[in-house]
Amino acid sequence: MGAVYIIGLGPGNTEYLLPIAKKKMEQVEHIIGARRMLEAVGREDGYTMGSVESTIALIEELEREGDVGILVSGDPLLYSLTRSIQNDERSKEWYIQIIPAVGSLQMLGASFGITMEEANIMSVHGRRIKHGTIVANIMAHRYNFFLCSKEQGPDFLARVCLEYQVKDVKFYIGANLTYDTESLEEGVPEEIANRSYPALCVAIIENLNPKKREPLSYLKDEEFVRGKTPMTKEEVRVLAVHHLGIEEDSVIWDLGAGTGSISVECARQAPYGEVYSVEYQQEALSLMEKNKAKFDCKNLHIVEGRALQVLSELPTPDCVFIGGSKGELAEILKEIKSRRTGIRVILSAVTLETVAEAVTLLNGWNEVEVLQVGISKSRTLGSYHVMESQNTVTLFLAES
Repeated sequence: MGAVYIIGLGPGNTEYLLPIAKKKMEQVEHIIGARRMLEAVGREDGYTMGSVESTIALIEELEREGDVGILVSGDPLLYSLTRSIQNDERSKEWYIQIIPAVGSLQMLGASFGITMEEANIMSVHGRRIKHGTIVANIMAHRYNFFLCSKEQGPDFLARVCLEYQVKDVKFYIGANLTYDTESLEEGVPEEIANRSYPALCVAIIENLNPKKREPLSYLKDEEFVRGKTPMTKEEVRVLAVHHLGIEEDSVIWDLGAGTGSISVECARQAPYGEVYSVEYQQEALSLMEKNKAKFDCKNLHIVEGRALQVLSELPTPDCVFIGGSKGELAEILKEIKSRRTGIRVILSAVTLETVAEAVTLLNGWNEVEVLQVGISKSRTLGSYHVMESQNTVTLFLAES
């Protein structure tokens, strides 16, 4: 049984290789890496790296015969193969040593004299991250360090900033760092958005005024534009939105959205998220448009139609509020569950028939909880005040 060494090759130029990395690459009986890496370090006898699964299977085979080195670009502690190896059960039997390296983000920081004590690090290299998540991070931190790719380079990040009207930030960009073709530049989103960059590229986005989002107070019923369409009452609305567990970049479905009171609250709680409000009744759609405009909810998207007609076109949500289903509840829940695990769902039920149906359909879901909400408010009756009950609402909380 041999040892497994995960060896960082640094930013590209072999002059930046640590002496211990060079020593281990010479000593190990077996070495695995991308063909260009093997050639760069003089180990053409090595094994060419394939998929994650095939690479781990190869490590398992080779470590029985001796020490194995795995070459990874940059720093192996940052968005590399390291975590995939550690998370595989087979690795629990191996002795693993990580040999770190200077990464491209460190090189970029050094190039512009930006230290990393305040660094927030993200990777958009081969990863699909919600645009709102990217912006939420930029708004919350002074320095945001990004590992980029050809498809999602600094120009992509600049367009995301402009999409959310984030213009008062500065970009620092490095391409082909440590190579002869190295280039450095800086600029603002409007300048960067229309440029193009190579695959080997990293960026820092500086926000001189980072701020955490302050929690918003909830709206009162009388603040909404209303009509004959039923609206989720204020106290129930507060409970429902609270239990949805909305984050500032959440994607939310509001099904049977009515006047849009839930949608508006969700849009306000998730300024870098997206809310999709599904409704088919014309009066309700008109009211929702008015409430969207009144509260300036640019991230609220009104979707006309019955839920089952349109859900397949919507992005996978983080949370869902079901205020009305028009006999399609079983199919709606099936669609939600098919998307992924961990979607938070709140179902509002007023009639006993809906309560009974929900009890049956949510059997087998995770974290199921039931809240029955009974609200009474005082009203004046002559010289007296009496309590007047509102309809009891049952909220079903569940997770796919």
